[in-house]
Amino acid sequence: MSDQNKGPIYGVDLPEFIQVPGSERVEVPRNRECYIDGLGESLWAALEASLALVAAIERGGYDVSPCLTCQELVVCIPDGLAMCEECAEKAGG
Repeated sequence: MSDQNKGPIYGVDLPEFIQVPGSERVEVPRNRECYIDGLGESLWAALEASLALVAAIERGGYDVSPCLTCQELVVCIPDGLAMCEECAEKAGG
């Protein structure tokens, strides 16, 4: 990937588009366009940190799913029992 496809704060690889839930696909500005679009540094830092976390979860072969009990998102093994630690303790104990 070229530097134009890397975020301006942490250098995280940027996708071409992001699918926003309940909305259409949004094009991610290239590095040189980031500040032209009026997006502040803290917003870009948050976007890059989020993308890095998603990439790490995918590289590890894990899924992100809602807890079966409280519906909060948890990281779990693929096709595994998605349950947060608090709900699992309540269920087991």
